[in-house]
Formats: sequence, structure tokens, C-alpha cells
Amino acid sequence: MGALTGETIVAVWEAAREQRPLDRALTLLACVSPGQSRDDLARLPIGERDRRLFELREQVFGPRLALSAGCPACRQPNEFELALRDLVQPPGRAPLRFEQGERSIELRMPDSSDLAQALASDDPARELARRCLVAEPDELSPDDLARLAAAIETADPLAELRLAITCAACGHGWKALLDIGELLFTELGAVARDLLGQVHALAFAYKWREADILQMSPARRQLYLQMVGYE
Repeated sequence: MGALTGETIVAVWEAAREQRPLDRALTLLACVSPGQSRDDLARLPIGERDRRLFELREQVFGPRLALSAGCPACRQPNEFELALRDLVQPPGRAPLRFEQGERSIELRMPDSSDLAQALASDDPARELARRCLVAEPDELSPDDLARLAAAIETADPLAELRLAITCAACGHGWKALLDIGELLFTELGAVARDLLGQVHALAFAYKWREADILQMSPARRQLYLQMVGYE
């Protein structure tokens, strides 16, 4: 996995800011995946895609994750920290197969292309199941769809990662979705805006080009910023 420079962070944030979350996750991954096309990345199972995003997040921000979640019962904020290694688990074996009555149902893990097509359909759950089934049975009942969703979640929890949270104020418990793509984009956005503020200060003071400023090492750039009184 390639490293993220200041110049890359600003470029990927600019490219991703107007995209849908599904496309944004691929844009983030593409910037550190030399040799792999966007189509290649779109065919990664969602769990594998997110494993790579967790790896990128650790590379840029470290091994711990600080989160905040508002309690749906009392509305109080709950702040907590997690170790990334506690969240990222190895994937299950695929394709998956289970028996439904006299039928044998087999499916593969969904990828970004599957999700994009499902979200564009009138019945996302059924469309996602249809795309992931290796051999589609004559008809899928609501029970079939529920079992397929549960099988995918069991085989690869990162395909839809939900955190069990108990409110420190009222004791209410709930599960909150953790979207690593959106979380990482938010964090990188804060870094990009700070970098652009630094560019503005140094370009104004020294008339340097944006590219030259962003290509400096952080230590060198900070020294120049101290000289011009940037805080």
C-alpha cells in the first residue's frame, strides 16, 4: 500500500468531496493502490475493501480510533476509543452455501459494484441477493433474503460493521454502523483543510507555489510556518 503525502491528501479529498459514499471509498483506496484499476477495486468484496481502508487509516492516523455516538434514547454523547486490531477480523470462507428446504443456496461476498446496482434498484435487498447468488433459485422468499443477509454478516463482519454501545448516562444499548470510508474521508478532510491553510500562509508570505509547499516535509513546512507566525 502506497503512502499518503500532503499533496495526495489534498487531491483525493478534492476528488472525493462531491462523490457518493460508495464511490468515495473507492477513491480513497485508489490513491494508495498503484497497479490496480478502479474496476479491480470495485470487484473487491466489501469486507476486503474495508480491511484495506482500515489499514490506510492506521497508516495515517495510528492504531487507535476515537469515536463519539449520540444515544438514541437520552441524546447524550458517548465518547470512547477502540483499537483497530479489535475491529478488523479475518474474512470467512466463500462462496457460502446453506440448505433451504430441499434447495442448496450458494453465494459469494458482495462487492462495490453489487452495492451500486442494488442501491439503484427498487428492491435493494433482492437485487443484492440476486447478484451474489452463484446459482439463483426460482424464487427468493423474505426468509431467504434474511438468511442470505445473515450469512454474509456472519461470514464477514466487516461487510457491515456495527458496534455494540451502551450509554454511560442512561444504560440504553444499541448498535451503531461504523462506515470506515466515511470516517476516513472526514478525518482526511480535516487534514486537507489544515494543509490548505498552511499553503495560503506560506504562499502569501513567500509567493511559493502550492505544489512546492505540499511537497515539503512536515517538519520543514512547520518551521517556515513558525517564521511567518502561523498558528
